[in-house]
Amino acid sequence: MAWIYKRQSKRRVTWCIGYRVDGKLRTIRAGRSRRLANIRAREIEGTIERQRMDLLPRDHDIEATFEQYLSFSEANHSRQYWKRSRSVFRNLRWFLRENHPSVRKLSRITPALVEEYRTLRLQGRYGHLKARGPRRRTINVEVYTIKTLLNKAIEWGHLAVNPLRPLKPLKETDSRPVRSCTEEEVQKLLRVAEAEWPWYHPILYTAFFTGMREGEIIHLEWKDVDLKEGLLHVHPKDGWAPKSTGQEVSRRTIPMPGHLQ
Repeated sequence: MAWIYKRQSKRRVTWCIGYRVDGKLRTIRAGRSRRLANIRAREIEGTIERQRMDLLPRDHDIEATFEQYLSFSEANHSRQYWKRSRSVFRNLRWFLRENHPSVRKLSRITPALVEEYRTLRLQGRYGHLKARGPRRRTINVEVYTIKTLLNKAIEWGHLAVNPLRPLKPLKETDSRPVRSCTEEEVQKLLRVAEAEWPWYHPILYTAFFTGMREGEIIHLEWKDVDLKEGLLHVHPKDGWAPKSTGQEVSRRTIPMPGHLQ
């Protein structure tokens, strides 16, 4: 049986769920909504009952699931998405080995554990930006990747429910303002590039007047350039794909200004 109760602080009320598994008391935070806490409690009761009747799949090893997901991602997602997933899992491995070496099964990944991971990542731990730490947007993307992994584990029969479903993203209050170059700055950069690095001038010129990303320009070929229609076609190449969400590879058609042709 699962039950709900509330924790009152000076700033807000948080609803929690209590339940017992193998005689051990477990508690999780369900958020601010009593109705959603009740729904989650009924889901937990159903999971416990299916486990009692041996209807749930066996718990799966975290490391094995990482490797299985990376193989799946490499075959089905863009290379950028696969590399990002690999980086997220590497950071999570470091965190678990240093702080929770006993956590080796998917069911042991809890909202509290991921909240601790988020806090340490913001402090610059378990990543390459140790001096200042990543931005909150980066942390949200990492947690979303972990949630996606757990959802896939459910499809594969490795897990019954996603324990991170009630976890909300961080408020992104540390985003940096976007600054655009002035027309004078653009002209100055182009003049310097033409005088000092002639080979780099057309690349910089194309970037300024089309908005193309660095990788898109580097992988641009003559067959992607339609001078008759004045269009540039961006699409995947061997070993490279345009930036995408990971669900599907993006393709773009970009108009060319007349002076670029």
